[in-house]
Amino acid sequence: MRLTIAVGAALLLLAGCEQKRAPLPQAAAPAEAGSAADISAGRAKYGSFCAGCHGPKAEGIAHYPKLAGQTEAMLAAKLAAFRSGQKVGDKSASMIPIARMLTETEVRQVARYLSSLK
Repeated sequence: MRLTIAVGAALLLLAGCEQKRAPLPQAAAPAEAGSAADISAGRAKYGSFCAGCHGPKAEGIAHYPKLAGQTEAMLAAKLAAFRSGQKVGDKSASMIPIARMLTETEVRQVARYLSSLK
């Protein structure tokens, strides 16, 4: 029942954040072997789950913060905290259901993509 409510809430949030979809920026060249695939997957997941509120370039929209260029470790830690239900800030109610739809691997991929943006 909880999962159904969380998914429903997340879908409503996503619908409310829908905007015109601008092309997502390409990441800088990956520093680690194998990270190109992670960055590509993270870019796709970001476009589906995050760009509506944080913007196509992750530069933030209105009261949604800029994510581009933040460290991978910080982004992954915050997403992991949201996935666990921990309140991290005033947007926790919005982020918790969305983050819970991501797997641990997807969290890492999204964090890697966002950290690669400059």
